[in-house]
Amino acid sequence: MALGHTRFPHLSQADAAVWATYLAFNAWRYSALDYDVSVGGKAADRASLGSGLLPMWRSLLKKRVDVVGWTAEALEVVEVKPLSSMAALGQVLTYAHLLREEREFRLPLLPVVVCARQDPDLEGVFLSFGVDVRLAPGS
Repeated sequence: MALGHTRFPHLSQADAAVWATYLAFNAWRYSALDYDVSVGGKAADRASLGSGLLPMWRSLLKKRVDVVGWTAEALEVVEVKPLSSMAALGQVLTYAHLLREEREFRLPLLPVVVCARQDPDLEGVFLSFGVDVRLAPGS
């Protein structure tokens, strides 16, 4: 598989099939791929836990970005779904926001949804929020 991966951390079987198909045709875009990137987890700071439990709760409450793809022009924050749904839109926008909030990058962040099918009702919505929707060929 492209860039040395045959399995993808925490992707469902359906999502992994979409991603593998997409990568078969698009791995050339990326110099590196990071999977299961943790963001968020601030709710743990508000909990009244002993200090020994705080790191565990922080880890459990973090959100997980499916993929961060490094290109020459941008860092792509990628959500993988069989369908470009409203849930995918909300997730990828949240992940991009949290990454910007928590880390500094020299490259711009580009939210991307990779999917097998696009909901035609949402094409304009994704466009208006600056989210790039990419279809996995032949899925």
